[in-house]
Amino acid sequence: MSRLARFTNLILTAIVTSLAILGCASAFAGDATSDGPNLVVRADKPFSDEDLREFATFVEARKFEPANYPDLKLLTARQVVSVLCGSFRPAYWKQFKLVNAAMSKVPEPDQPLGDRAYVLRWPGCPYVKENPNVRYVVKPGDTAFDVYKMLTGSAGTSFDIRKYFKTSGIADLAQLKPGQQLKPAHITAPTPVKATMNVDAFRSTFTNLAYVTDPKDTYRKVVSQNGSNTPLSSPGPSVNGSDDTAPASDPVWADAMKSASDAVASALNGPKFEIAAGHIESAATNGYDEPDECKGAASAGPIFDPARVSAAYRDAMDAVSKLSLDRPTTRVAVADNGFFGAHMDDATDNVKFGPQFPERLFAASVPDYVGAQRSDGRIGPVTVGDAGKRIYPINYTNHLTQVDVVSGHGTHVTGLIIGGPDFQPYLSVFDRDAQGTWMKLWIINVGMGGEMLIPNSVSELSNQMNMLSNSIVNLSIEYPPLGSIDGSYLLRFIDSPQQRNLFIVSAGNDGSPDVSGVPFFPAVLGGRAQANVISVAASLPDGRVARFSNRGRGNVDLAAPGCELPSWLDDSGQVSRISGTSQAAAVVTFAATLVRSLGDLNPIEIKNRLMISGDPLRHATDASSQSAARGTTSDPAPEEILSRSTLNVATSLYVFDDYVRYRDVNGRVREALGVIQGFIGVSCQEQIQSRNVWSLKKSDAGLLVFKGKLTPQQIIGEPCIATTSGNAQLRIKVRADIDDHGVPVPVNAPRMLIVPMANLDEYVSASKAYRAPL
Repeated sequence: MSRLARFTNLILTAIVTSLAILGCASAFAGDATSDGPNLVVRADKPFSDEDLREFATFVEARKFEPANYPDLKLLTARQVVSVLCGSFRPAYWKQFKLVNAAMSKVPEPDQPLGDRAYVLRWPGCPYVKENPNVRYVVKPGDTAFDVYKMLTGSAGTSFDIRKYFKTSGIADLAQLKPGQQLKPAHITAPTPVKATMNVDAFRSTFTNLAYVTDPKDTYRKVVSQNGSNTPLSSPGPSVNGSDDTAPASDPVWADAMKSASDAVASALNGPKFEIAAGHIESAATNGYDEPDECKGAASAGPIFDPARVSAAYRDAMDAVSKLSLDRPTTRVAVADNGFFGAHMDDATDNVKFGPQFPERLFAASVPDYVGAQRSDGRIGPVTVGDAGKRIYPINYTNHLTQVDVVSGHGTHVTGLIIGGPDFQPYLSVFDRDAQGTWMKLWIINVGMGGEMLIPNSVSELSNQMNMLSNSIVNLSIEYPPLGSIDGSYLLRFIDSPQQRNLFIVSAGNDGSPDVSGVPFFPAVLGGRAQANVISVAASLPDGRVARFSNRGRGNVDLAAPGCELPSWLDDSGQVSRISGTSQAAAVVTFAATLVRSLGDLNPIEIKNRLMISGDPLRHATDASSQSAARGTTSDPAPEEILSRSTLNVATSLYVFDDYVRYRDVNGRVREALGVIQGFIGVSCQEQIQSRNVWSLKKSDAGLLVFKGKLTPQQIIGEPCIATTSGNAQLRIKVRADIDDHGVPVPVNAPRMLIVPMANLDEYVSASKAYRAPL
């Protein structure tokens, strides 16, 4: 049987416990090398100042390449140290200044680094996040001992555990109850380092570490046990550099290396690119069988109306111009298994993009840096694989040639992030000028076309993502459901008001009704858990939640189309349709990038905007029920999604206007933009203030009310279902009517429109200042 011949969820799965064993089997290329061993270490508690300084003397200091860390120069030293070490410590800062004493002037902790960011050396440190803003929700079977070990990597005494959870306010830690919340004093994570001593000497020097491992022997053993034929002339993984013993132009090496990575990660319950919801019978595209509930979805039409989205964007950009707002170009990082949408052109020795992937949408290897070019195929960072070979963003450059549903996953996702095939004729609408556009794609290849994540790329991927600035990161990643939250802090999503990064993650294709119950990471970090994470479920064309999709009323923010979504697997132009939450998340990334370009909204504003502007999800009816056909008892319900909504791209773009959709006296659906004057007769147990309402949506469960407009920097809660009085109505002063083609048509003079609540389908408030008073 083919290794693909199984039901798959086909989202990228990341290592949890295996990282503690495998260690640093890969890294991002470009740092200085030495003969010292690559180790992985984990502290169980904060180091003393003396131990921290001693640790830094026995591991190599690190430098960062501009090609891999393009935004590093925008960050402060404090931000970088927090990413690398978890917390900023004065003792570390003293060591930092000592290591960089030869520089004429070392930057202050809160000063932007500028170009010197790439000549500074950063001392090694164990990752320890002190006083984290995290609460662990107790689940059935949890013990304080087990949770302590998850979060610190070591077993603790009763005294240690009581002290660790002291601020939790739980009197009896020996009798935990489900639902209680544990507040940890600190959280640690495995840290790859290049040491100046061997593993035994390191263990004896630092006895307060939870563990120290040399992954080289583990890697050899696992590869050998799994029958890999990889030519590992230098099997030890590289943290700071690359090994060039294997021929870079050898495609046999490339295939063998991919197989070895798969074998290692699989043996250690490691990461998989589980590419789609459904059944993959072979590596060929035509061997992919859609989930039953998605079959025929393509006949429902495009994912969204591209003409309507373009018209909404033009109208919003008119407001951007009138209000003299910024029109930012957003870096969109796609962390996936690489990109087949471009190849190296032998005639010009430069990158040639497929016609569906415009070159202007991709970031150069080193933006605004001397010598930036594409001749090396770098449209993102370069990773270092298991045998020390460089792995480029473009998979053809890695000598991979077989393109299928699995290997083309990252390319398919990237195509949806730029709008998919139906949006191709409209791309120029979003260009700023001859050179600029609304996004620059940044491809982070952590899979090299395989099902498996490159072993231990998670730690460095965390650094990569969190050292970006003002970026959107798309990830189709899921940790194994082992009940451990350890891995969630290996792949960290730092919520920094200064860096303003937004992470969009797929909820997963396991069909779980509650991602927090297992839990599934990082999907569980969405919803009310973290303001800069959007967790995305998949919806069907008829507006119901897909059965294959994971859900979670407190953690999954919204749904988006996830059935038979069209995109490309390579640069040939051939369209392939795939279903899954990976695809749904990519569509949300497309929408989020457009919204962010309208005046530079911050992550929580984008997150809230997409939720309040979505269309209400539908309950299953007897005719549409998936349960009856499958002999099961229940179908996914809208209440299993925080916003109870599925993405509406066009409506999300009306950020400078209040929007209403209603039925006129003849029952015809109308739409208008303007400024709401208020509404009456709506209550959720108590009368609702119109000025505190983000949106009203008519659903099959009743009128949904989304409150919280008076606190726009807080995550919106789930909506309440309102009751309305006989005279309930909404009043709006209209600026423009939206015609049947979705084009806003300004009225000659503002008019007052009164809509009875019985005739209102949807009201969505503006998220930014109105373009002009009416």
